[in-house]
Amino acid sequence: MSTQKKPEYSSFTISDKDVVEYLEQNPDFFMQRGDTLLKMRIAHTNGDAVSLLQYQTERLREQNNNLHAKLMDLVNVARENDRLNERIHRLTLALFKTHNIDDIIDVLHELFQKEFHAQWVQVYLFSHNNVDTIKHQNCIINKDEQLSAHFENFFKANRPLCGRLKKQQLEILFGEHAEQVGSAVLLPLGSHGKIGMIAIGSNDGHRFHSSMGTIYLNQMAEIISQALKHHLN
Repeated sequence: MSTQKKPEYSSFTISDKDVVEYLEQNPDFFMQRGDTLLKMRIAHTNGDAVSLLQYQTERLREQNNNLHAKLMDLVNVARENDRLNERIHRLTLALFKTHNIDDIIDVLHELFQKEFHAQWVQVYLFSHNNVDTIKHQNCIINKDEQLSAHFENFFKANRPLCGRLKKQQLEILFGEHAEQVGSAVLLPLGSHGKIGMIAIGSNDGHRFHSSMGTIYLNQMAEIISQALKHHLN
């Protein structure tokens, strides 16, 4: 008759933290214990138990998908920036051929509608600059207290504004078309918009967004501002 004694266990309890610390200190623990690894089960999100290896494989697949999505976002931003760079080049060449304020405004309307597929383009030049124009008198406006208040942060920031603008801003910029504008770009002309501003609107709410390459848009605003300065009194 066997007289084998039952194994005696120590009185202290091993906590989850102890297990985690041990495994972290011994990362090759399961390399010599493959059978044990295969027996382990982890609850899946759908409630079913899966092996540790299967769980790790699924986690790696999820991480890979997330990294791929982030990479595609970066690629899309880079492509958009490349397109903006090409548009700046074409705009610069077109502005070289202008002879007055009216020519510049015509170029801006044509290129922004063509290159940015914008439904609405509004050029506003502030009257205190003594703008000399015959064809586009409606583009000359006063920079009054109301306008300054609604665009105070824009003028202070001195950089392009992209995305969805406030209702009051849209009404000032696009008038009767304000409710149709889903997204917009607002460019300051001159330092802190001293010369004026250009509003580009689209009925697509995702056409212009805050992650657009504002560096290129700022360069575009500077080029236009320089062209305008040559014709201001």
